[in-house]
Amino acid sequence: MIQGIQSSSNINSYFSSEKKSNYTANGSLNSFETEDTAIISAQAKILNELDKYNAGQSDELNLALTCITSKNQVKAVARVISTKKEMLDTIMDSF
Repeated sequence: MIQGIQSSSNINSYFSSEKKSNYTANGSLNSFETEDTAIISAQAKILNELDKYNAGQSDELNLALTCITSKNQVKAVARVISTKKEMLDTIMDSF
């Protein structure tokens, strides 16, 4: 037997808990901590590889690969930030 909806507060509490669980796992739409960490990590990788190269512990190939990988990572994070901004702008425009 199908039970009826007892109150709208039950529905609201279900959806609010559902949203919280999804955003906790994937990060919040209005938080950019994950993106900040990714950019800082990319910069740290470049600096670390540059230090190794300057100390003679690495070669040009590893330095180039690290630079390209880090540059691509920063570009991807910039796209994520831009997408989040567009999403927030769209949400705000709908109000």
